[in-house]
Amino acid sequence: MFDALERIPRRPLLIAYGVVLALITVALGWIAYRALFGAFDVPDDDGYLLMSLRKFFDGEAIYADVYSQYGPGEFVLVGGLLKGFGVALTNDGARDYNLFLWLASTLLAGLSLLRLTRRFTIASAGLVLTFLILKADANEPLHPGATIGFLLIALVAAAVFLLPSRPRTALAALGILGAALFSIKVNVGIFALMAAGYAAVATVPALRRLAPLRVAASAVFVLVPFALLSKHLDDADTLRFAVIVATGAAGVVLLSTRMPEARVPSLGAVGWLVGGAAGVGLLVSVVPILTGTGPGDLIEGWFIRPSETPGIQWVRLPVHDWIWVWAAAALGAAMLAHTALGARAATEPRPSPALGAGRILVGLVIWISLTGPVFDLPEDLTQAMVVGAPLLWVAMIDPRGPSPETSFLRVLIPALAALQFLHAYPVPGSQLYWSTLLLVFVGGICIGDGVEELSAAGAAWRPRFRLWPALALVPVCAFGLWLCLKPLRTQYRTVKATYDAGVPLDLPGAREMRISEPMAVQLQELTSGIRAHCDTFMTLPGMNSLNIFAGQEPPAELAGPWPFFVNADEQRQIVEKVRGIRRFCFVYKPDLLEFWTSFSGGVKPERRPLIRYFEEEFRPLRDYSGYVLMVKAAPDRR
Repeated sequence: MFDALERIPRRPLLIAYGVVLALITVALGWIAYRALFGAFDVPDDDGYLLMSLRKFFDGEAIYADVYSQYGPGEFVLVGGLLKGFGVALTNDGARDYNLFLWLASTLLAGLSLLRLTRRFTIASAGLVLTFLILKADANEPLHPGATIGFLLIALVAAAVFLLPSRPRTALAALGILGAALFSIKVNVGIFALMAAGYAAVATVPALRRLAPLRVAASAVFVLVPFALLSKHLDDADTLRFAVIVATGAAGVVLLSTRMPEARVPSLGAVGWLVGGAAGVGLLVSVVPILTGTGPGDLIEGWFIRPSETPGIQWVRLPVHDWIWVWAAAALGAAMLAHTALGARAATEPRPSPALGAGRILVGLVIWISLTGPVFDLPEDLTQAMVVGAPLLWVAMIDPRGPSPETSFLRVLIPALAALQFLHAYPVPGSQLYWSTLLLVFVGGICIGDGVEELSAAGAAWRPRFRLWPALALVPVCAFGLWLCLKPLRTQYRTVKATYDAGVPLDLPGAREMRISEPMAVQLQELTSGIRAHCDTFMTLPGMNSLNIFAGQEPPAELAGPWPFFVNADEQRQIVEKVRGIRRFCFVYKPDLLEFWTSFSGGVKPERRPLIRYFEEEFRPLRDYSGYVLMVKAAPDRR
């Protein structure tokens, strides 16, 4: 394990394996395409993001003229890529973008596991598992989550493929990718940069020898879950969530003290990490300012507004009572491993069949937890974060003994996984999938290490028997077979049935989409009604795809839960802007507003100016099976 990062023997065979992984990914594209183009996202994140990008490219300033709760990287980096590659800013184009990210992330994960383990069986199983986890990419086209998932995998891939031969390039890539995450979604980027920084402090000689720095970095790394969730720690589930994440971080910190000083990267290479991050930060700051965004607006929109999340509460993530026992047992095992590593530091490690089998078991348990509810056990006990976090430290122990060549990577990958669990805060929807994505690598490392140790132990016992590696991989083959026959097959059947039963939506920007016939008729009739009665319109809550279908630009593009986010002054400005529009309409969807209300603890949005304007001066014209077209009840009063 990890010796694959040095000179790789049998390179032609590994290249052939890579080609096969690519072919598997292409085959999975059949499922991914139908998952993306066989459904319409009613909460409509893609519509809001599409309208925001359109206005940005039309010269309007983000945060000043264009509302957004995401960082400038969503416009400068993601938007720049879409424009550079000529991807249409339509619902079809949003799905094309997510299709590419889904498949690219899947293939990159498989190739990285192949590089790490040199085991095609592990790489292919990990590839399919990654694909299944990333089915969340189909839920919300163009949502930052798909980009975040790709960048997280790219972080691992950059380290795996570029270290140790190109340490400066590797660290620069980590800085660039971490800053890109930071520029799109601040919390995810902070977690990634903190993990990379901790790995450097724990292993780079010049930093490791600064004891106060290392103690401070370790304390911050372990305590960040409690700091982030401090407002909600009086809730038992939230406290358990913080504890399980902190347990994972503590295991990483504990085992990192047994890591040797890294030969690569050096302190100079760490400077490249800082430089790469600073370069991206400068780019995503300067471009908005040059296009009209004031520095104050940039700070408000990038940092302050996302940190407040007004009106939206922490949606509790249920965590089982027994995690206290599980966390204590796992941390106790980490302490025993820490002691054992210290005792054998001066001796040559001997392969143990029991430890090898244990590593494989740990890796498979982590992978199985990523597939969903297991054996009808309680989901709050078997979800991936609960199972995987306390076991992260297992991936840090090299069966051949600690190596200066790989110590940085041995800390980096578990550290990245440890803090990304917090991506599930404050709304653990699709974010729950992206937050556990890096467990694919942690589980793969454990399995690869276990196969290596079990094979070595068998070879020491019966040197002439050459099939020890194949026998060690039998559990992995069994898992892969189950993965294809159960979760993947279920996904295939579900997607195929839904897509085949659908009909073309056949509206502007959505020619490739197929949805149920009643919904298609509903949206087509609604679009015709809007065109007949409105010059422009807004939606309550935000549903900007309707603007694309109708070919009418909204006076203001707003995210789905805008009634909870947009303050009184901002709503008052919108009212003043639309009062003079004679045929101005609203499209109101009560059940979707109730959906967003559930994220505010059941508290309805405040009657701010735009809400009052809607309630007092508009009447329903027609109800299109849940979409209510509202027109002015009387001429606007001035």
